[in-house]
Amino acid sequence: MSKLYTEYLQLKADNPDSLYLFKSGAFYLFLDKDAKFVSQKLNLKLAQLNKHVVKCGFPSTSLEKYLKLLQGFNLDIQIIDEVLPYKYFSLDYLSIQKSLYILNTIHELDISSITPIQAMQLLIDFKSKLE
Repeated sequence: MSKLYTEYLQLKADNPDSLYLFKSGAFYLFLDKDAKFVSQKLNLKLAQLNKHVVKCGFPSTSLEKYLKLLQGFNLDIQIIDEVLPYKYFSLDYLSIQKSLYILNTIHELDISSITPIQAMQLLIDFKSKLE
């Protein structure tokens, strides 16, 4: 049994009404019953995780798009990320990812060589990320 599926079963045992979306490499995946449900709602293709378990998912770059689509169904979706140690509700997770983008951009910035126009453009970019 895969590590993801084992974690999925443990989470489902604790809260069977939530749908769990796992970050796995460059993709987000739903497993088993969650995958079957979501694939019907969003017309995502099912694939085999192993002989007995199916999965469906999408590239990590499409997370915001799919979460917006799923919000229309009023579902409790929790995101499980192998990098972040806790589970997050979908809206919390998006906020964290946007904040990390801003912090990483600031960290990599060479402040001594930035022009005022570039600084203003960065602020506009940050503001658009947070909206």
